[in-house]
Amino acid sequence: MSEKMPALPIHGGSKFIVYIVTIFLASLIFIYLTMDLAIPVFDEGIILTGSQVVSHGGVPHRDFYANYGPAQFYIIGSLFKFLGPSFLVARFYDAIVRAAIVATAFGVTVRRCSPILCGVATVLCGLWMAATAFHEYPIFPVLLLSLWNAQLLAPSDGAPVKKLQVFAAGALTGLSALFRYDTALYVLIANLVGLAICGRWRRETLRLDAIEFLRTCVLYGLGTALVFVPPAAALLLQGAGPGFIRDMWFQAVNDVPMRGLPFPKIGDLLAAPSESAIYLPFLALFLTAACVLRPLPPLQASSPRAAPDNRFIVIIGLMAASLMLKGFLRPTAIHMMLAIIPSILLCLTLLERSAELGRVWRLILLVAVTLATMTSVVAATQRFSAIANEPAGPFLVSSIRHTEPATGGQKFRLPQITGAYVPEKYRCVAELISMTSTAKDRILVVPGHNDQFFVNSVSIYFESNRLPGTHWFQYDPGVQTRKDVQFEMISELRTGNVPLIVRDPSNDDTIEPNKSSISSGNMYLNEYISGNYAEYFDFDDISVFISKKHLLGNFDRNRLSARCQKLANKQS
Repeated sequence: MSEKMPALPIHGGSKFIVYIVTIFLASLIFIYLTMDLAIPVFDEGIILTGSQVVSHGGVPHRDFYANYGPAQFYIIGSLFKFLGPSFLVARFYDAIVRAAIVATAFGVTVRRCSPILCGVATVLCGLWMAATAFHEYPIFPVLLLSLWNAQLLAPSDGAPVKKLQVFAAGALTGLSALFRYDTALYVLIANLVGLAICGRWRRETLRLDAIEFLRTCVLYGLGTALVFVPPAAALLLQGAGPGFIRDMWFQAVNDVPMRGLPFPKIGDLLAAPSESAIYLPFLALFLTAACVLRPLPPLQASSPRAAPDNRFIVIIGLMAASLMLKGFLRPTAIHMMLAIIPSILLCLTLLERSAELGRVWRLILLVAVTLATMTSVVAATQRFSAIANEPAGPFLVSSIRHTEPATGGQKFRLPQITGAYVPEKYRCVAELISMTSTAKDRILVVPGHNDQFFVNSVSIYFESNRLPGTHWFQYDPGVQTRKDVQFEMISELRTGNVPLIVRDPSNDDTIEPNKSSISSGNMYLNEYISGNYAEYFDFDDISVFISKKHLLGNFDRNRLSARCQKLANKQS
């Protein structure tokens, strides 16, 4: 295959840069113009709200519960601080990261694959990046940094790995840890194991050169520490240490029993074929193990792809295998995305060398590549179809036809969500909060019951441009269901003089096959709200409560837009 189709003649220099920049810009435009304009109430709401808190001087772990690293909050928070809190600003940053992943996929495969397979790799990654929701999710920066990491440790030009490259790879791992602590640890272990496998082995004893490997580990570790330790120390100096320990403890104890899901059954996969992509990393792990046990023969020196393919296969394969652990908790395509993209690159790289493999290996590779192609196309088709059926449509359509909903002569703007599709009930709640409170006032958003829940509507904080009135604004089963946490939240409501509480039971009917469906029996927060707050407005199924200390009398309903007046079915 490689003899019939030579690699693209852009081994480096200006041509390579032009291709990379072109693919990046094309991907950026495509991803941004086709993005979903709806703001998910929980996952994206966590990042938007946390970033908003950081832009006002808040510190992760100290001022709010967080199970992600601080980097995403600080990057988007800085953008909010200088450009103003805006949904579109955060989405543009997210599109940049995703476009960079697509361009990197091209850069990784361009010297290892034929033009056709390189194009397939780029298109498949592009489809996944455009089709996957979970905007601003920290796994995407981690994925980008991990691909750069693999390229450093397995350079496509065939040159030996230099000390500086090992150090830089460690630095990228340290940067990844600032986005997600767990996945960075997985990458670190995978890389060190890969370096050991690809290290210098003594022929007479078949033992790894321990001193050489130790030097490599030290260089890698120094790079990681140099990037990770200073920001971590800065957070500790700002008092984030105790909160970090508690947040990580809650995550370690609660994630598996409260958020864990079983692998999908055949019926589930038939209903959602794109989810079959979660099995790609398993195929990649099998192929990597086979290549470790029986390395591919080296390419001819004259070949334009005379790169150390075995080294790349080991590094990218182990990376996919380690990042697969992220998806074991919730085996869905989005949670397995960290491993799916490297698996696609690995399978296409191996397909380029398929002529040197046996029939069985070629069959497995064809199955893997077919699965990768089918799932990405189906995911993109389903996603774009769903977005097209939304009231606002994708950004491209919305930018042409979308206008603010009619307000009966009264137009109350919420600039932070300009351009977003926000359901009427959430927009009305945000308008009411904006008009009945000041920028200094804080709010609390709770589900219907605090003893058992799925998620809370975190996005309301950002939509109303109000900061959370408690450390625990992100609801996780097993955390806010605890007696001590509820008492702490009650104390914060008292001392913070929080005037407004929003109760949204919209997700209360979501029941998962784990312990999140079991009530803790702790209703202390519900009882406190009932005794100290009065229901003020009701928009559809969402209730707005006001502290009895802050009763504003008869709110002038005429100040609300006509659609909100219609939606508000009662006034307390």
